[in-house]
Amino acid sequence: FAMTLAAVRKAVGFTQERLAEQVGTSQSHISQIEAGGDLLVSTLLSYLRGAGIGAVTLIVTAPSGDHVSVDLSSMIERPAKASESVER
Repeated sequence: FAMTLAAVRKAVGFTQERLAEQVGTSQSHISQIEAGGDLLVSTLLSYLRGAGIGAVTLIVTAPSGDHVSVDLSSMIERPAKASESVER
């Protein structure tokens, strides 16, 4: 079944304020994202990364009715763990 972004956020136990801190944006921006409308893929991935979501699959329905799954997980940057070094 399909979940709304707000349902995803609630499923991981985050408030809009906590997610905003994780993403580095304001609570009002999280509210705007959850309200829908035109959304950049990068914004969606940032939202999901902030919520701790690691696997993202886009399911597209072709005009023929066939479903195509596109794995977007590789587009989500993972924060470095304490044991990992980050070069800048």
